[in-house]
Amino acid sequence: MAEKKKAEKSDKDRILDGEILARIVIEVAGAPKEHINQVITKISDKIEALPYVTKLESEEIFEAEEVDDTQKGVFSSVSDLTLWVKSVDTLVEIAFGFMPASIEIIEPSELSLENKLASTFFNELLAKMHAADMIAKNANAKSTMLERRFNILLRNFVLSQLHLGPRSLEELSLSTGISSEQLKSFMDLLDKDKETELKNKKYVSLKKQLEKKTIVQK
Repeated sequence: MAEKKKAEKSDKDRILDGEILARIVIEVAGAPKEHINQVITKISDKIEALPYVTKLESEEIFEAEEVDDTQKGVFSSVSDLTLWVKSVDTLVEIAFGFMPASIEIIEPSELSLENKLASTFFNELLAKMHAADMIAKNANAKSTMLERRFNILLRNFVLSQLHLGPRSLEELSLSTGISSEQLKSFMDLLDKDKETELKNKKYVSLKKQLEKKTIVQK
């Protein structure tokens, strides 16, 4: 006699067993478009294959589209999953393991957390926040260092141009490749530090003038 197929658990039985029905939205952005479509599909497949995902209710993966006109060549794709997981702690694992854009708990309507689980959740959250903060601080430090080096190079280049003769803001803009609006604020700093001076709408190097005066005095 053939073995009877095991009956599918009802939603009510799943809730009684401590399972959670949740809607999970995953978002991936980057380039090229084909790569983003592949990545979003792989992430969805990984989540579905997790041992503590007991049932997939629905899945919808949206084709990658360009983000907007300000970010040409950057594509974004979204995967919308509704699934049952064994418990709250396994849902926490998905949250920190895959960093979804959002998680909505559909069932049960009321949820209670044990102190141990709540502590684990907040500690994991703090660890992620500290890691993100460290990355941001390191990026900021590198950005500051690069900006300082760029300003030094720009200062030296501008002064070398002015040693050849007076230059207007537009002329300096052409030689440096920096817009007049951006370069103006930099030139104001050089004026303030008494390294340059604006005369008859052209910048001159004060250092060169001092050198000339010294030579004449000798």
